Amino acid sequence: MENIFKMDGEDEYRKGLEQLISNEQYNLRKALCYFCEAAEKQHVEAMFQAGCLYLFGEPQIARNVLKATEYIKMSADAGISIAKDYMAICYLLGIVVEKKEEFAIQLLEENFNSGDTLASYILSDIYQNGCGTINQDEKKSEMYNFIARQNNIPGAEEQFRSILLHNINPILKK
Repeated sequence: MENIFKMDGEDEYRKGLEQLISNEQYNLRKALCYFCEAAEKQHVEAMFQAGCLYLFGEPQIARNVLKATEYIKMSADAGISIAKDYMAICYLLGIVVEKKEEFAIQLLEENFNSGDTLASYILSDIYQNGCGTINQDEKKSEMYNFIARQNNIPGAEEQFRSILLHNINPILKK
């Protein structure tokens, strides 16, 4: 009897994960092939993994920002929170997609409100420095950083030190 709870592309996805942790040479290429096969079967986590490999799989995989963004966007549209964070950065900076800074903030805030603490770190950084039409906002930066630190997001403590330095001595602001 076939397992009715089995997700389409799950076998390929698991094979891709196995390749990521193997010691075999060129395992990233094999992993990418499996993730792409699973993505074709609408496996959303595989879509995200394929996108990440197209971004960060060098030197084994040639960087392809367009393909990476396509896979990550499909994953984000399907509800994967970290993929939404990546897409928010793409919209914020205009990477492959039209630059939509307010939309990027909206995506990150929605993610944050649904429990994604990585979004708090990204929002803190945006509000600490400002970005395009998004103005600096020290109070928002501090609030989001506090949550990032409470959730042990890597880099949040360093970000907090930077916020403190900027608040202690306005001359240090860039």
